[in-house]
Amino acid sequence: PRQEYRRAFPGEIGDLRFPSSVFDSYTGSLLRAVDSSGVAEAGLKVVVDASNGSAGLVLPSLLGRLGVDAFTINPGLDESRPTES
Repeated sequence: PRQEYRRAFPGEIGDLRFPSSVFDSYTGSLLRAVDSSGVAEAGLKVVVDASNGSAGLVLPSLLGRLGVDAFTINPGLDESRPTES
């Protein structure tokens, strides 16, 4: 059966907001939430395979701010190559 829905009035419609730098905001919030003392002094060197997923957009900046020497392979976002089969 067909249902009728009430039309929303202009004052009831929300706003879309796009943060200017969502990755920096996320990274900053994460760094404030975890204890990162000693990470830079540890001299860590890591290789990260981001698998063309969203981690490749955030992780290099995050590791850089922590002082970790990181080499990222398969960075960026590639929707044509899903990581799940």
